Amino acid sequence: MSHAFATTYLVLSLAMLAISLLVSIPILRSTWRSNKQFGNASWKRISAEVIRSNLEHSFLYGKNFHAPVIEYSFEHLGKKYKSSIISPNIHKLGFRDKSEAEKWVQLLPVGALVTAYVDTNNPETATLYPTLHFGWADVIGAVLAINGLMALFLLFQFISRHGLWL
Repeated sequence: MSHAFATTYLVLSLAMLAISLLVSIPILRSTWRSNKQFGNASWKRISAEVIRSNLEHSFLYGKNFHAPVIEYSFEHLGKKYKSSIISPNIHKLGFRDKSEAEKWVQLLPVGALVTAYVDTNNPETATLYPTLHFGWADVIGAVLAINGLMALFLLFQFISRHGLWL
């Protein structure tokens, strides 16, 4: 095996590993946080009132985002709470398409009485739509993590086969 091939193989394996880790770790971390916060919740249906309903705009990485800001108040076991979580699947950045964010503001105007779901184990956590769905980002994160593990395996196999240990 030529020295050029070995060097190329090592560089490509390291690049594949680095890219996989840099992309998959934040995605999987976000998925883990959502699952930790919402996946083990013990939801109780409660009545709530929308007290704020508007759009917020942000600009990130050269792109516009439009986020529906829906805040609602509710009472649980005699104590008043507020939440602004619509669903675990709606990212805080919002949507690229402004009309998607506007739909939520129209659906949930100030003063509307809604059904919310409060986590009885942690009443500060409430949501209007408690179902946690895994999306494309989660699949991509898992695939990249597997890709990174494969790159690591191939890299170790290559190093051990060619006696390149330090």
